[in-house]
Amino acid sequence: MDINKFTFLGIVSWIGGLGILLFQGIAQAMDKDNQWTTLFLGGLTGDFLGGLPEKIPVEILQTGLNFIMYEMPFYQVLLGVGGIFVLLGMFIND
Repeated sequence: MDINKFTFLGIVSWIGGLGILLFQGIAQAMDKDNQWTTLFLGGLTGDFLGGLPEKIPVEILQTGLNFIMYEMPFYQVLLGVGGIFVLLGMFIND
């Protein structure tokens, strides 16, 4: 079975997303306070991508990017990106 680059990137992204979700679940189970710690893309990149949404001139794109960076958990971003790559891999042959 020959796997193309897009499908491979999608599978790696899925594995990364599930790994982060598993890690967060284990960390939550071990914590005394039982508080779920969520990783966000904006928190991981810090100032590097922090001002990016404000530089985009279209307001609806700013809102979407703010949602992805600061409200959507990072594991969901990875799972979504993985799904996009797998779909691209099904339609694009290398």
